[in-house]
Amino acid sequence: MESRHYYARKATPTCQSPLKEKESYKWEFASQAMAKRLQAQISKVISVCEREADIYEYLQYKLHEQQRFIVRSMQSRHIEEGEDKLYTFASELKGAGTNYIEIAQKGDRKSRTATLDITFAPVTLNYVGCAERNNPDRGLNWYLLTSEPVTNKEEALEIIKYR
Repeated sequence: MESRHYYARKATPTCQSPLKEKESYKWEFASQAMAKRLQAQISKVISVCEREADIYEYLQYKLHEQQRFIVRSMQSRHIEEGEDKLYTFASELKGAGTNYIEIAQKGDRKSRTATLDITFAPVTLNYVGCAERNNPDRGLNWYLLTSEPVTNKEEALEIIKYR
């Protein structure tokens, strides 16, 4: 963990607040602090973020600052590559192969070996996806957005390993 910052929510609706006053600004704030500390070494760092970081302004910041990242997508965004949103676009991609990962037991979910179908494609960023086979109701389905180049299955698997 490179950065920690505490935030207390305000009663003002976030849609009316400036970006720097929103809780979601914590992602950019942490990236700025990390860049300041690491300076030239920042180019070697990949920020790996949960779904909460799937914020347009944050992704724009990371791209503008040429900072590397992997963000698990929270929403099916409009993409520049066509009329479809990301998840519809992703569902129509040709599979790049399969992979297996171990899923740990959590709550009432049993541990298991998940068989994943791997897809990837360049969109304004790069997209990597994996969906568990034979478990449509509770299977994992990850949509990852990244600044990393992804042109083959091996590169896609490297992105998935960061999970």
